[in-house]
Amino acid sequence: MSDNDNKIVEDKKPTEEQVKTANELEKAKWEGDYSEEDLKVPYKREEDDGDKSKDSKTDDGSATKGDAKAGDDAEKPTEAPAVEYTEPTPILTVEDPGEFKPGDYSFKVVLKDGKKTTVKTPQDAEDIAEDPENFETPAQLMDFINKQNKMNRNLERDEEKYQAQKEQFESQSAQESQRMEIVDNVAKEIQYLLDKGELPQITDPEVRRRWETDPKASLDKEFIKNPGVAEQIQLVNKIAEEREARVKAGLSPNVSAIDMWREIKSEVEAKSKENKAAGESRKAAGSRVAGTSPAAQAPYVPKGIAVGNPNVFKRDQAVWDD
Repeated sequence: MSDNDNKIVEDKKPTEEQVKTANELEKAKWEGDYSEEDLKVPYKREEDDGDKSKDSKTDDGSATKGDAKAGDDAEKPTEAPAVEYTEPTPILTVEDPGEFKPGDYSFKVVLKDGKKTTVKTPQDAEDIAEDPENFETPAQLMDFINKQNKMNRNLERDEEKYQAQKEQFESQSAQESQRMEIVDNVAKEIQYLLDKGELPQITDPEVRRRWETDPKASLDKEFIKNPGVAEQIQLVNKIAEEREARVKAGLSPNVSAIDMWREIKSEVEAKSKENKAAGESRKAAGSRVAGTSPAAQAPYVPKGIAVGNPNVFKRDQAVWDD
């Protein structure tokens, strides 16, 4: 090719500005053919919640092991928590002092005529002290007075100790009487729940026999796990906890065994529903997990178009064919 021909070709070669303008015009011709929604690649995945037994679906639509496990967990009722009987704190911590019995604080004294006598009570001392002639010297009188005062102090101390113990015993006895009344009422309410079928019966005859006859049965950790026994122990412990909480709050400690058992059942049922709902939620989430997503398709580009590529004009023409 001659130099003249080369010059003609060079003159026909578009400038960069012409390339940019032509590309923008061509792009505008087909850009509106597809909406942004049509060009989106369908894909969805539930966020991993950290559960290793996450539900999913196989290609044939069947549930994986995660689905089965979630379903099984959802169907299982929530069991009552294990309880352990605790021996109640005894109220009576002191013995009944009975009638006051003063200690023996007697002492011997030598009178004026040399006669020795034993002073056993404060009244004996008073009788001797009334006659000043009973003592030959002031020293004998002072010795007698000191022993008399010591006897009186010891007797007063004993009586104060006795009164304190008596008051404590009477107070504790009143509390114990109140507790026994409450225990008796709780026992009646438990029997009511058993009769109504709200509280499980003890079906094992041997377990029932021991429960009714052995006072120490409630201290046997294995025994109290038996059906029927465990529920009663749980109820009694719950009542004790509630009474203690009410006393601390300054409320009446009276608690209804019937109301407390129905509250326990309500809590268990609510927990069971919560677990079931959680299992169903996981199962439903697993069913929404998409299978293998199709490969993303490239947007439609008219034949012969290389948007933004200036080399397209190397066909030696500035306008493309339709």
